[in-house]
Amino acid sequence: MLTVSRLIATATAAAALVLVGCSSAPASSGESAVSPNAETVTVRMGIQPWIGYAQWHVAQAKDMLAAQGIELELIELKSDSEQSAAFASGRIDVDNIAAHTALLLKAQDIDLKTVDNARI
Repeated sequence: MLTVSRLIATATAAAALVLVGCSSAPASSGESAVSPNAETVTVRMGIQPWIGYAQWHVAQAKDMLAAQGIELELIELKSDSEQSAAFASGRIDVDNIAAHTALLLKAQDIDLKTVDNARI
């Protein structure tokens, strides 16, 4: 079952990704979307070694979500089953998965919310 902290972290990460995707201009140096006293949230995202997830490595390396108060921690997993188990157990907060994998998790009564970035 999704704990309140995992739900908040997942919602925060999803909101930040939407904000990053919809931003019309990058923040100037020294400008931040988060107040200086705001707490940073670490979001653990499960990914597999695939070229299609390269954007997450770039985002992590350049600390691109810091302006939204998010520290991205990538957790590399080797298979769909390992990734699903990590999400179900709470080892990761966000799972970057295909739709069919999300459906399999739902079929196992894993509490999850999906975010579709096709319209971002």
